[in-house]
Amino acid sequence: MRDYWLTQYLLGAIGWGYLIVVLIVLILVLWLIKGKNARTVIALIVLAPALILLIQGYQEYVNEKQAAGAYRTRLAKARAFFDERCKTAGEKIYGAVDGVDGVFLITIKKEANKSAQYEMNDPAGDDAHDIGYVESFFMGKQNDFLLTDKNKTGTYRFVEALSADAQVTRYTDDRKLPGKESLHQLPLTKQVIPKRKAKYGVLTEDLSTTADRENWISASHIKVIDLETKEVIAERVGYMFDQALGNTSGGRSPWAFAAYNACPAFPKLHGQYPHKWGLTRNFVEKALKPVGGSKE
Repeated sequence: MRDYWLTQYLLGAIGWGYLIVVLIVLILVLWLIKGKNARTVIALIVLAPALILLIQGYQEYVNEKQAAGAYRTRLAKARAFFDERCKTAGEKIYGAVDGVDGVFLITIKKEANKSAQYEMNDPAGDDAHDIGYVESFFMGKQNDFLLTDKNKTGTYRFVEALSADAQVTRYTDDRKLPGKESLHQLPLTKQVIPKRKAKYGVLTEDLSTTADRENWISASHIKVIDLETKEVIAERVGYMFDQALGNTSGGRSPWAFAAYNACPAFPKLHGQYPHKWGLTRNFVEKALKPVGGSKE
């Protein structure tokens, strides 16, 4: 109950009320009861519950003080670890390519569990996942980081990926704009093709170590690769850190709150809410400039 200040306040008031009642009863006992031995026995009977409560309260105070000290120590250690990891964070573009018509997704981003400490599924990366991750590469641009289904400005013409049975699947977007589809629900066309045609691949991976996750740090890695030469054209390494160290009280999702403490920092919606949907697509196009669609 200590997570709720009102409950704490009420319990505190009840506790003080109980002690006042005990004090009044004790005074009445000493005043009304005759005989030293009788008063002593009755006084002990009256005081025993109060003494037990005082001892329990003091023990809880000591335990909470120790827990708070341990938390501060652990937080300082985790913060230092995070600051050290952030020294390797950032985006590197080794060579930009113009007029790219499509990309091959080496990995398809899966949805991350926002509360799982050791599930190595890249919670620090893109919030777009599964088919939504594919669709993000067909979204037009609303601003520097927001994607929209209302235009095809600056989009790729096709996306390729391996299906569950290891066949190469090509996705295309044949919409005639302006469209009325909902965001993240594009009517993509899928076609199995004999072999990959895209020259460039996109790889996303969870870069976390066990030590990272012990400190509630998640690490993400995006790589843009020339599939013919195996050369890395661009890469992004990012970290985020839950300063509450995994606290889930009140339904809190640790990795969702960790997004507020990231390096590099995520762009902010309305200047305050971290936005990660389309993170991979936005980074990839810094290196692979799309041939683009029209503003139909």
